[in-house]
Amino acid sequence: MKKHYGKYLAGISMFLLLGFMPAKYSADFKKNKEKIKTLTILNPIVHIVANNNRVEFIDTTLTKVNQKLVDSITHGLLIKKYTLEKALLPLMDYNRFTTLFEQLENSPKTIGSISSKPLFNNSDIEFKSKYALLLVYYGQYHPDFPPHFKFTAAAVTGTIILTPNNPTKSIADLRLLVIDTENEEVVFYDRINSAKYDARISNEVRQMTKTILRKIYYK
Repeated sequence: MKKHYGKYLAGISMFLLLGFMPAKYSADFKKNKEKIKTLTILNPIVHIVANNNRVEFIDTTLTKVNQKLVDSITHGLLIKKYTLEKALLPLMDYNRFTTLFEQLENSPKTIGSISSKPLFNNSDIEFKSKYALLLVYYGQYHPDFPPHFKFTAAAVTGTIILTPNNPTKSIADLRLLVIDTENEEVVFYDRINSAKYDARISNEVRQMTKTILRKIYYK
């Protein structure tokens, strides 16, 4: 029993280490999810920064590349399961999501009455479906080092290096929101927050996006 329990704890620890947390649903969305036929896809909000521990700046080129990539993957995957509509959000500052993200992070697993109205202030979007999906991706990398620099060094030397404050590691924080456009509330929330993915490696961003979309793809 102790042996199995130890494996269980190890599995949970690895799950948390990789940044995967259980998704949160509203009761109504969880009940009706398999019946959804049409889904509106909002343009993803992407914010990629380079940070060398002295100066931080927005990498506009990488931001645009990843925005197109995330949008393409989302459409290409979900078109197999839903009739998709497109809607464009106006240019939006990533920091605009701070309060909403805090509410979602602090909410219980069953979401209740978290308003999405702040996201759509001063916009004239007319939704053609009850539900809309939005991905928000914040990425950070150290411009003076190649991707996963410490992990490579550890593999070559055969040494395990645990450096939670490692200044060369990447940050990938991808969040998925489904919004009830009629009631203007967030009804689904999921997040990947991990150093496993680097914004400079397209295949990693592609895999991260596919991973977070699984709970929406599989009804």
